[in-house]
Amino acid sequence: PTRRSSDLTNVIEYVLPIMRKSRSGTIINLSSLADRYPRPNNAVYAATKAYIKSFSDSLRLQNAKYNIRIVNLAPALVATPMVNDVLGIKDGTIDIKDFGEIIKFIYIQPQEICIRDIVIAPTSYEG
Repeated sequence: PTRRSSDLTNVIEYVLPIMRKSRSGTIINLSSLADRYPRPNNAVYAATKAYIKSFSDSLRLQNAKYNIRIVNLAPALVATPMVNDVLGIKDGTIDIKDFGEIIKFIYIQPQEICIRDIVIAPTSYEG
């Protein structure tokens, strides 16, 4: 995994014992639509996102008995400064406030409900 993937792994491995002890918790991991579709020009990026999805799925199965929810979010392009300003992409993106509302919706569900994996894309997105 890349440095960011190993950072993600380390942080989760740090908080899981605390969540297990309290028998509650929610971890929302952010991968990308690239976690399930090949990206020939961005192979390493797609592979790290696939790692996050697989890691999330495995953690969910491992920790469900502790009442811990593990969620994988796989968005298409979110309208962040990097996407808008650095990459120059303005159209076909998800508004950052809408994306935040989706995360909030997932989090506020009863602890007994786990939205395990969700792809988020503009209706017109063809990727």
